Parts: sequence; structure tokens; C-alpha cells
Amino acid sequence: MAFFALFGPPAVTLILIVFGVFPYAWWVARKKPSRPARLAAIAGAAAVAAYGAGTFYGFAYTHPLDLCATKTASGDYVDSGRDYSLASATVHHFPPSLTCHWSSGHSTNDVAF
Repeated sequence: MAFFALFGPPAVTLILIVFGVFPYAWWVARKKPSRPARLAAIAGAAAVAAYGAGTFYGFAYTHPLDLCATKTASGDYVDSGRDYSLASATVHHFPPSLTCHWSSGHSTNDVAF
């Protein structure tokens, strides 16, 4: 869950934008759409990007522990590469980032790209 929660929404957003640029460019070059039609297409693309960013924010605000660590069968959150448990998580609004505080005393900072 932690891998998808961290990399899934930005990757899906990037893929949708890349796959949206080529049909848009072809459509504009070939059909010469009106200005309102072009603005509607751009607004749709902006909505897709906002959805991707909103999904990250949603995970950060509702399930910040899932972004930091992997949940074990016993319900504890542990770092997948270390033997430390998660003590707490702090969400920063701007720039969007998440600081994970571990039982060993060190902290890691996850920043959305």
C-alpha cells in the first residue's frame, strides 16, 4: 500500500497528461477547433492534474502513516528497509510534504513531485 500510495497518483497523473497532449495537439492541428472547445479541453486536462494532486493530499491528510511505512499484520507501522517502527507523521501544507518520525530518533521527509 505504501508504494502505490506514494508513487501511484503522481504516475497516473503524468501518464494521463502525456497521453492527453498528443491527441490534443493532433486535434488542434487537424480540426482547428473553436476557442471555447480548446479551453474546455484544457480545463479537462487541468481537472485530471488536480485529481492526481488531490489524491496525494487525500492520502497525506487521511492516511499519513500509510505514506510513511508499511503496515504489518499486527497493525504496527514499520520502515520497509529498517527495523524501526513509526512514531508519528507530520503533514506540511506548503510545499506539500510529509515528515515521518521513527522510533530510532531519525526523521525522513517525503515530498510530492
